[in-house]
Amino acid sequence: MERTSPEIRRIITLSSGESRGSNLLAIHRFFAEQKLPLKLDTAVFTSAKAPAIERCITAGIAYKVISAKDMRVFERELKELVTERGIKLIALCGFMKLLSSDFIQSVGIPVLNIHPALLPAYGGKSMYGMQVHEAVKAAGESISGATVHYVNECYDEGQILAQKRVDISDCQEAGEIAAKVLRIEHTLYPETIAKLLGASPLRVAIATLGCKTNFYESAAIVEQFAGATLVDFNEPADIYIINSCTVTGRSDFKSRNLLRKVLDAKALNPMTKVVITGCYAQLNPEEAKALGEVDLVVDNQHKLRIAQILAGARYQWQEIDSAVDYDYLPVQNMLGHSRAFQKIQDGCAYSCAYCAVHLARGPSRSQRFADVISQARLFSAQGFKEIVLGGVNLGLYRAGERDVANVVQALSEIEELRLIRLSSLEPQLLAGGLLERLQGIPKLCPHFHIPLQSGSDTILQSMGRHYDTKLIQELVAQIMQLFPFAALGLDVITGFPGESEAHFTETYQLLEALPFSYLHVFSYSRRKDTPAYNMKDQVSKIEKNRRTNLLRALSARKLREYETKLRAAKTLLRGIAEADSEILSDHYLRIKLPYPVAQGDYIEIELSPEVSCLY
Repeated sequence: MERTSPEIRRIITLSSGESRGSNLLAIHRFFAEQKLPLKLDTAVFTSAKAPAIERCITAGIAYKVISAKDMRVFERELKELVTERGIKLIALCGFMKLLSSDFIQSVGIPVLNIHPALLPAYGGKSMYGMQVHEAVKAAGESISGATVHYVNECYDEGQILAQKRVDISDCQEAGEIAAKVLRIEHTLYPETIAKLLGASPLRVAIATLGCKTNFYESAAIVEQFAGATLVDFNEPADIYIINSCTVTGRSDFKSRNLLRKVLDAKALNPMTKVVITGCYAQLNPEEAKALGEVDLVVDNQHKLRIAQILAGARYQWQEIDSAVDYDYLPVQNMLGHSRAFQKIQDGCAYSCAYCAVHLARGPSRSQRFADVISQARLFSAQGFKEIVLGGVNLGLYRAGERDVANVVQALSEIEELRLIRLSSLEPQLLAGGLLERLQGIPKLCPHFHIPLQSGSDTILQSMGRHYDTKLIQELVAQIMQLFPFAALGLDVITGFPGESEAHFTETYQLLEALPFSYLHVFSYSRRKDTPAYNMKDQVSKIEKNRRTNLLRALSARKLREYETKLRAAKTLLRGIAEADSEILSDHYLRIKLPYPVAQGDYIEIELSPEVSCLY
């Protein structure tokens, strides 16, 4: 037996005497062009008169003729050839004889066929080639395609591996359909073989919904697939991962919609793996599974181990309320982002009446301080010049005696790092002396985002929040005293159960008086298993939308006023260049630069008349 490099996987094609060898030559060409560790070792023909033999000789493909008049003899000689050559797969290319069940089961390697239609609608053991296209045309179909499947004793009833569709609505004759389908076969067949034998790069697609914490975790998930190619979620992939969100009913809808979309892709290519994780999956695992053939539903505490689980690692679902440890894996990439999102905290110790996130994220857990610094240095070494610190409830970060201020101070000492930004901080946690300790750190972005939620003390109490409007007013005044030109963002929920017009007016008047820069406004969304779900006096959707629109208009006005304030002061803005020469400045104004810059560059620019803000 010829010694074979272990990296090379050899296959054999079977063709009849009438075969023109179209698919076998396409397989050979694909392996060569893609430089895959695969080889079409031998083309087996049932007659020396096969027209494709001459083409095999020209292409340098070894061939062998084995008569199929006696199928027992044929199968015995074929099995001997498979053993002798170390063959890993048999691909039928026009072979018309029936292989026995004993052969298919005993040969020990995959036996595949490609059929020129989308099974099982057309074709079968008595319909092949042009007959299929004629049947498709006669039925008035506008879509045809090709199907790769395992062979059984009827050839076309084995498990489907992959399918690809093509629009044939413009085809007038069966021959035109055949030509379109054949072009599909020439890529679908070798691609499927390569995937089945693990010879082509793994394609991973990930969709991320929700918060910056999810974006960081998605980057960590992808990084575990060593050697894989990251592709757009709308492109064909071998593994689709959805990192879901459940903050609102709309988030649940988006999560389910993405899942249905990739399940449609799996229906065309059953080798595709579909994985869902994140907060929607944590709270609704059975609902996710009920949508279709989902390969894996992963809880939040194990989401960073998806690659290992798919590779066969033992896995058992964990209810998140039992989570104790902070799960951490180093991350180097940010999936194309110019700024690095660094998660340092998970979970929440509060149980606000409207919120399901604490149910999906579990108790508060913090990253080891040494790991925080190590991760920040890793980002910096990869060229990231801004880090956005985040968590489910960032203000709860505690590593021994160290808190968020200690983290910011330590990160500011990393020379290559130019900017540090804080994500959302609960007001009562920000008000406890944290601001004074942050004031003297020049690398900190003067940008604070506070989840206010309501400007009515009655509604805040009903929500289960841990502050009142007096604390908010004092906190905002302190921010403006210590950071006079700071960007201040506020989260507000409209239409919480029991929010009357008077309560909303209180919120509006408070906001109008505060020097904030922008609002993130959300209409209240009922979340199962939260106290607010069954509260009386639910506000109508129309009324919630009206209030939301009023606050968004107020936000737009405040943002213009903030821009005017910064322009008048000729404020110097700092930021990291994104695509199309834009920056999200340290003052949270998005700026279009008047000159081209490279993505990732650190930029300082005065807010002059030549510089435009993007809304």
